[in-house]
Amino acid sequence: MHHALERIDANRLRVHSPENLDITLFANDAVFLDAASVDEILSLATLARTISALDARGVFGDVQGRIDRIVLTPDFHRGSGIPVGTVLDARGFVLPKAVGTDIGCGMRLLATDVTADEFAKLGDGFDQRLRHIFFEGGRNIPLSAAQRTGIFRSGVQGLMDHAHAGEGLWDYWDQRSQERDLIRTHKLGALATSGVYELDGFIHGAETAFTRDGQIVSIGGGNHFVEIQRIEEIFDGATGRAWGLAKGRLAIMAHSGSVGIGHLVGTRFTDRAKAEFPVGLTHLRRTASIHYLPHARVGRPIYRRWGTPPTSRSRTDCSSGLWWCGRCRKRWDGRWSPGSSTMHRTTSCGTRASIG
Repeated sequence: MHHALERIDANRLRVHSPENLDITLFANDAVFLDAASVDEILSLATLARTISALDARGVFGDVQGRIDRIVLTPDFHRGSGIPVGTVLDARGFVLPKAVGTDIGCGMRLLATDVTADEFAKLGDGFDQRLRHIFFEGGRNIPLSAAQRTGIFRSGVQGLMDHAHAGEGLWDYWDQRSQERDLIRTHKLGALATSGVYELDGFIHGAETAFTRDGQIVSIGGGNHFVEIQRIEEIFDGATGRAWGLAKGRLAIMAHSGSVGIGHLVGTRFTDRAKAEFPVGLTHLRRTASIHYLPHARVGRPIYRRWGTPPTSRSRTDCSSGLWWCGRCRKRWDGRWSPGSSTMHRTTSCGTRASIG
């Protein structure tokens, strides 16, 4: 075990850092913990020194900048500067890198009424069909400018508020089924926004009634996937029945995020954080490999320089609308009929951030 780890009980470990931060890792003995991941969280912990030094110089105004606590979830593993599975309680500042560029990445489980034997009869043709859809430009999803705007403003609900093209994927669209799903989904599957950030080019595209693009309903890169799963055992019968799960049947797990739109938004805020670093403190900047954005400065909240709070928040919320539509619409992209029951679980292929 890594020298910085100390087991507290069967499911928790304490991570000791020179900064004496409160860092808890939730993992039992069955969870593999590699040294590189632990080293990365120790490197992140050094940010506390930079924040403390900046706070002493009044960078955060009348708000004390600090890191109160770090919690690491069982999917903890090495990321890009911040480990995947990190929950960071930051006070007085935000870390755009903690949000990342795959904003709203998560998973969706679809219960089907297809048995494993029925699926086996499909043979290689099914695999070829999925490859064509996801990797060879086989998605036919015509969208109007109004639909694209609706996606960014209010997710699937905004998509349903406008007429569709009546071709391609829309031949398989089940409005009533989607409405039932949304009722069971937190905030109807979207975070309402006041604008569409800087996405006019993506919204309008060519000067035609309906346009198509290579992002929506795509899997994306990295560790994203669409997986066909066979249900071998159900441990909670009541919950399994409520979700429409049955032994021997198949389920579909889709893991995707906000693809290029999330990258656009995440990169924009990371660049802004770099630009906001105080001039003349280059020695601290070298130690702060992860840049921050302070909440406010004395007499002048910093957000006024790059948008009011609703507008700045809407940039990430626009991305959330895209990823939710992508995961919902994968339901029909396979051109078969899954069962009506679904279960939604948001996870992370990037880093989670809790901002106080």
